[in-house]
Amino acid sequence: MPIQPFATGVPGLDEILGGGISQNALVFFVGRPGAGKTVLASQILFHAVQRGAPGLLLTTYAEGQTKFLEHLRPFSFFDEEAIGSSLTLLSLPSRVGSNMDVAAAALVKAIRESGAQVVLLDGIQSLADQFHDPSAVRRLLAALAALLSYLNVTLLITLTGLTRDELTTQELTTADVVIGLDFGVDGWRHTRRVEVLKQRGRAHLSGFHSYTITSNGVQIIPRLEARPLRESEPRPSGRVPFGLPELDQLLGGGVPAGTTTLLVGAPGVGKTTLALYWSLAAGAEGGTTVFLSFDERLPDLRAKAVVFGMPLQTALDADAFTFLYLSPVDLNPDEAAARLLAAMTPKTTRVVIDNIRVLVQSLGPRAHDYVMALSSHLYTAGITTMILLEITPFVGLQFDVEHQPWGLLADNIVIVQQVVALGALRRILAVLKMRLSAYDATLRELLLDGQGIRVLSPPESVPGVLTATASNTGLTAPPEAASPTS
Repeated sequence: MPIQPFATGVPGLDEILGGGISQNALVFFVGRPGAGKTVLASQILFHAVQRGAPGLLLTTYAEGQTKFLEHLRPFSFFDEEAIGSSLTLLSLPSRVGSNMDVAAAALVKAIRESGAQVVLLDGIQSLADQFHDPSAVRRLLAALAALLSYLNVTLLITLTGLTRDELTTQELTTADVVIGLDFGVDGWRHTRRVEVLKQRGRAHLSGFHSYTITSNGVQIIPRLEARPLRESEPRPSGRVPFGLPELDQLLGGGVPAGTTTLLVGAPGVGKTTLALYWSLAAGAEGGTTVFLSFDERLPDLRAKAVVFGMPLQTALDADAFTFLYLSPVDLNPDEAAARLLAAMTPKTTRVVIDNIRVLVQSLGPRAHDYVMALSSHLYTAGITTMILLEITPFVGLQFDVEHQPWGLLADNIVIVQQVVALGALRRILAVLKMRLSAYDATLRELLLDGQGIRVLSPPESVPGVLTATASNTGLTAPPEAASPTS
């Protein structure tokens, strides 16, 4: 029967490891200086100690552990009371001496005397100079690896180096788990990426994953493309309406349930207002909405709701509307996905993302794979999604999604633009595409005013406006209604 792994206590790490760290494993944390190797390994050690597993910390500071503890004390996972009781601190150089022949025995003795079940050896490569033998550390690790099961101990080791460097990999042959931490620079900002290079006996999430270091320690954010899909929900059926009669008529009753609608338009044309109106309609059906924004904050939405008479506060009070805001500055796309997926509950029926261009720009070459993965997660959950996309104003109502990442999300496309017709600036709306569904592709006028949000029927628009717009854009105007006689 396979031994169950133990939880590391590091947010996201157990997920990328496929459950945690195996007991009696030899685990390496490899990376450049400043990558956070010691913080990550110490966080795991303190978590194990706090849950009843005696620990042993062997540091390379020959003068004592004062400096090491000063580095760890600011982190919230640090437990002062554990030091000297459930967590033993020893100097690694003083224990092993300079004789390789007795080093392994000395370490085994220290582990057995402490009764430790989890041991951290911090910076073990510094012993190479002490032994005056470049291969001594590798032989020491091999000896310890052979004794781990006998000692019933999990051994955590930090190693400075590059995970794919030949000199570094020579030290990793005995490892059960190798976790690489990459600390670099992308343009003007630091980047941190972690990967599981090796794990015996259990599958892990492949590729790089981002991580942060805060006062709480290390937090890992799994890459969206590697996240396993949740169990598929039954496919929803029917239509998901806006609650705007004329627009819902264009859509054949609303957008098809379980599909993704791309709502496209220029800045200030009313995309967010329309999406908010649509998202609040979920409460009337017993569902909830998650609204993820990179542009507008909750006070902005509250102001819109007041102006246009939308029941946003009622939905917030009833937990029918969840709002998430992420700053577009130094945006982490995987954090955005993680927060969105975590906010979705079994009651969630609608999701709004405003706006997808911000997300795509932060992704670079990952954009297509990420968007496809995002689409798969939303599809599996049975969510009806609305994605907002900002485009250039006054370029007409034609919109081409070919070769663009957001094209993968375009089951349906609704466009709203400002156009000049009959000497006035007007908002014009059209449905450009609907997946496997009939729809009305003729133009309509959108009004946002003191009377609220309205999509006008053809007779309600000023005569000639829709015809003039169709002539300028190449789209189709509805048949002009006869003017009423006086």
